[in-house]
Amino acid sequence: MFDKVIKISSKKIYAEINPNAGGAILNISSFKNSHNWVWLKSKNFIPDLNKSYDEQWNGGLEELYPCDFEEQFEIGIGPDHGELWSARWDILEKDSDYCLLETKGTFTKSKISKKISVIDNTVQVEYKIFDTIKEPFLFKPHLAFNLELNPKLELGKSNFQKVEESFGNISNPELHFKNYLKKNTDDFGFFYVNNYQIPITLNKPEIGESIELKFSEENLRYFWIFLTQGGWMKKNVCVLEPCSNKYKSIVETTSNTDFYWNKVGQNFECSYSISVVND
Repeated sequence: MFDKVIKISSKKIYAEINPNAGGAILNISSFKNSHNWVWLKSKNFIPDLNKSYDEQWNGGLEELYPCDFEEQFEIGIGPDHGELWSARWDILEKDSDYCLLETKGTFTKSKISKKISVIDNTVQVEYKIFDTIKEPFLFKPHLAFNLELNPKLELGKSNFQKVEESFGNISNPELHFKNYLKKNTDDFGFFYVNNYQIPITLNKPEIGESIELKFSEENLRYFWIFLTQGGWMKKNVCVLEPCSNKYKSIVETTSNTDFYWNKVGQNFECSYSISVVND
């Protein structure tokens, strides 16, 4: 059992993980620039289950299961932002370049494993969920990246749909995402993204470095973005969200079996990767 933040690395990049707070990835940096791409408040975060997720959001690269908000299931009301972000994860294996984490859901009773590997310039994250709940659910990596050095997000010829019509003040996201994402402009919004292009790239020309996001599209068939440039709770962060479901509400999603992972009761697997690319 490890009680502290752990570090894994290759010759090019390194990652830091906190097994005591969601098994979240706290840092992805190249040895060349030592620039942490991850948005994070504290490496010493301890979740408080008496507070809402938004009140204490710490950032990092985490995941949501089985829901995005408190939602009614046959087995009860699912916890706000799911059960994994606040979970303590056991470390089953660890070497210099990978770790294998495992936890058990307090609500779903599912067993979830997460293998995080560093291979050359890439962080690879692989999930397996055993004993999934026997009804539709949501699984979503929730990947928070900072807006330091005014990054540019490259999505291809994407179009956008608001997750909630009343949330946010970005009226033309197609135009907005063509610009560099500057801090403290008071802009914010939450979108479903269609016609995106993989890899999804976040580029910081000032340091000649970018990251590329890829994900397994068989079970993560949809993609969302949450962006706040100081406009929501004074935070400056871009959250990239590959997702199993088309919509936030499971009730809305289940109107069409193509809109969610519909192999109910079977084991669920997916993966994503973040590559750090230097010019």
